[in-house]
Amino acid sequence: MKEEIVIYQPWGGLGDNLAHTVIPRLCKVNNIKCFLSHQNAYRNQQIYDFVWKDNPYLTGMKDGEDLSWCDQRPDHAIRKDYNEIQAIQKTHGFEPITEYPDIHYTPSKISKFEGKTILDISAYSLGKDCNVDVIKNIMSKLDLKKDETIELTHSQVTYGTVYRVSEQFDSADVNDFFTYSDILYSCKRYVTLNNGPASLASGIKNKMETDCDINILTPRAYMPGIRPGGYTYTNTNYIQCD
Repeated sequence: MKEEIVIYQPWGGLGDNLAHTVIPRLCKVNNIKCFLSHQNAYRNQQIYDFVWKDNPYLTGMKDGEDLSWCDQRPDHAIRKDYNEIQAIQKTHGFEPITEYPDIHYTPSKISKFEGKTILDISAYSLGKDCNVDVIKNIMSKLDLKKDETIELTHSQVTYGTVYRVSEQFDSADVNDFFTYSDILYSCKRYVTLNNGPASLASGIKNKMETDCDINILTPRAYMPGIRPGGYTYTNTNYIQCD
């Protein structure tokens, strides 16, 4: 077992960062020092603030750009029944204790979103891989009611691909993951693409033990059981969209 682990990933997405959040807790239990790399990437400051700022298990920060957890993954960690979070735990020498990210923010209910269906058909990495016509067809089968559906927008996010579902639905502009978590805790149904917030939704559902119906539109290559690792969770439904 290593004496210390330095968490580093160069991509910077919310999901990329959430995937490592169990490691500091496992290090603490096993008396291993766990640092966050100064070079660790974030697409925006919100990701650092939400994922790492209040993590109580980190030893501190130090330099490091070690990607061996990714490009030297041992054979015993490359399994189709492991998602990325489990695979990373196994790669670092731990037996996986959870398939969900550790989330240290405790969300609150927002009455506006309670009992609602929340749509956020946007993504960065996989957004361009979805078929627009397939998305429209899926949406037509979801029985979306005007007075029960709210579509999220992100005026401060300048990257990624967005598919606007319908102008008939109310919209809410959300640009921070704390409010986003409150919404995920409040809603009864959530529909999005395979993205960072999808991992957040599964994590919030697990942490808060809700019965939110999470539906993730994803290309076939990223459906559960198709590939080792990946960002899929057993408390979530996946719908092929290519």
